Amino acid sequence: MIKQTPAERLDTAIAEGRLTHGAWTRTEEGRELLCLLVAMHPECGKPKSVTACPASSMPQWMALLTIWVNDSTRSDPAVVRRYASLAHRFPKFSSRDWRLAEHRALAAILRLARADEADEWGCHAALDAMIALHERSAAGELVTDAEFAAATEWAAWGAATATTVEAAGAARAAQAAGEARVVWETRTERVARVARVARESAQVAVAVEVANAILGALDRAAL
Repeated sequence: MIKQTPAERLDTAIAEGRLTHGAWTRTEEGRELLCLLVAMHPECGKPKSVTACPASSMPQWMALLTIWVNDSTRSDPAVVRRYASLAHRFPKFSSRDWRLAEHRALAAILRLARADEADEWGCHAALDAMIALHERSAAGELVTDAEFAAATEWAAWGAATATTVEAAGAARAAQAAGEARVVWETRTERVARVARVARESAQVAVAVEVANAILGALDRAAL
């Protein structure tokens, strides 16, 4: 039997209709259902931890983001297909590619955060500074820890709400999933209020928007 790659295992799970959300694995009518990450890496299922995901496959921040994308979008078919297509390119990512991809993803998340915040107390300028640093890093430029620290401090001081403080804190590694969640929750409240739809419906719609922004950023990083 030919050993499947993680992306091929995900393709099989999708074709068989065995993806689930809100759980690492579960059994339904005698069939084992898997989350997006476990479909790719079964070894993550038993410990229910992203730490079991091989670093050679993806960095931990991407494993966390994979869980978030899967659960928040309720395994949205279009998002899952887009992720699966991108996953076939993961083996070609070098450590540098992943580092640049992370900065692209964080820049995309912060742009969404900016769109939801009123421009009070220099909020937009502060977030623009953070976005610019991530874009410079994504372009391969060396940005120092001191530059990120200074921009984060400014963003926190100028933020109009606690949400922006958290979003502005996306300065460095392994926080992409957390920042995506912050933006998702903020935009969910706005969409539910403005569109007058149920919060549950707004949650999924906004999650799909955020997930597509992130996957788009990763897609560009993989070119």
